[in-house]
Amino acid sequence: MWQLLVRQFIFLRIILLFLLILGSCNIKKQHSLPEEINKITIVTGGCYGECPFLAIAIDKSLNYNYFGGEYTELNGFYTGKVSNEFWDSVSQKLERIQFKQLDSQYINSHDDMNIQVVIQYNDSIKKIRAQSADLLDSVRKILFWLLDSRTKQKLVPSKDTIRFETNA
Repeated sequence: MWQLLVRQFIFLRIILLFLLILGSCNIKKQHSLPEEINKITIVTGGCYGECPFLAIAIDKSLNYNYFGGEYTELNGFYTGKVSNEFWDSVSQKLERIQFKQLDSQYINSHDDMNIQVVIQYNDSIKKIRAQSADLLDSVRKILFWLLDSRTKQKLVPSKDTIRFETNA
């Protein structure tokens, strides 16, 4: 009889411990998702070659706005929606490179793509001007991933002109 009670007591403690571990993992995962980023805008163009003139703005309401100009495969203003997973991925990648601590300028070279980035978070704005070759590898990788995202979105032509926040 006592052995049965001891086994039940141990079993209940193991279940309780398992639930505590499971609950703490879930809380940690939810807390690790940055929710402070409101919007990111990337504008490119300007080099001695055929660098694309384009603008992309993605916000926490999952809106995806795009403008394609010279040297782009999709010209004009377009809109679309991104998934929650994509937005979370954008936020996590920006947090991973510690965007708040990045320099505001990376301009040493002259013959590569000009990039302007505006990240709106809380009540603050982080602005970065760069030549693509001068960016840190980790930053360039994320920005080019974001620029390439235009080819993976379902975009529809916009009847309205879209204003993009820039450093200018």
